Amino acid sequence: MVVSSELSVITLSWEDAYSHIVKLCEKIIESSWNPDMILAIARGGLVPAIVASDILNVKDVLVIQLEHWPSPGSTLPEVKIRHDIPSEDLSGRKILIIDDVADTGDTLKFAKDVICQRFRDVNVKTAAIHVKKGKAKYIPDYWAVEIDPKYWILYPWSCVEDVTALLERYVGNCSSIPEALAKLSRELNLDLTKIPAVCIKHALARLLK
Repeated sequence: MVVSSELSVITLSWEDAYSHIVKLCEKIIESSWNPDMILAIARGGLVPAIVASDILNVKDVLVIQLEHWPSPGSTLPEVKIRHDIPSEDLSGRKILIIDDVADTGDTLKFAKDVICQRFRDVNVKTAAIHVKKGKAKYIPDYWAVEIDPKYWILYPWSCVEDVTALLERYVGNCSSIPEALAKLSRELNLDLTKIPAVCIKHALARLLK
């Protein structure tokens, strides 16, 4: 596992995230390409996929769980399938694959390759809320926001896991949890005001087990 030594965090509220997904969907609508199925990359792409299915009026939603980014700033050497898609024939479908962020782009490309290799005559496009264009080797067909590669995005649907991982890095060098939280806020630009108190509570509970 490779861990980045330099990390800065963009913290999104639920409202921030929803507005970005709306922007992403509007780009898809403007392109006049209409998917008839959405494939969510779990876990980060689950919420974006559900919101997109509502806005785009796509009833069929499937899930594939891939593993590539186990914690903030760290990556596995290659993408792995954790849970595969159901074994049904998707030939001829127009499939939109959604994830939260295209960091290296490897996860989206992997999912697209899986679909295209398994099924005939599929029309597949990819989408992400954020794309790191200076870093991503694969750029999705659609994205809402382009960001600097140095940032880790703390989405509201993964804040407990991410805050726990970030605290694990700092709590050893701090005399107290409040000091660790203050250090996260100061050094990583972590906006604690956008993180519900209950999320911090559960992160601390995990950390102190």
